Amino acid sequence: MAGGKEVGILCISQKSTKQVFSSDDLYLLEGIASVSAMALHSAMLTRDVNVRDTFVSIASHELRSPLTSVLGYTELLINKDPPEAPGRSG
Repeated sequence: MAGGKEVGILCISQKSTKQVFSSDDLYLLEGIASVSAMALHSAMLTRDVNVRDTFVSIASHELRSPLTSVLGYTELLINKDPPEAPGRSG
């Protein structure tokens, strides 16, 4: 468990000597499981941040390209002198 969430399962086999696990063995295994869970949770968070950053980068690029054209044409229309009405002379 890490961050109140189950992140994985630690599977172990019996000792090669066929002895039962002592309380010290279990304490050590719990420590290993805890550190492993925190490391795995941290790696998952890092992956999620990378995925989010990639999405934001792609979305930003895809939106920026058409918006740049729209903004450019809008600026041209705003700064351009309007054409004179037909039939009017200045």
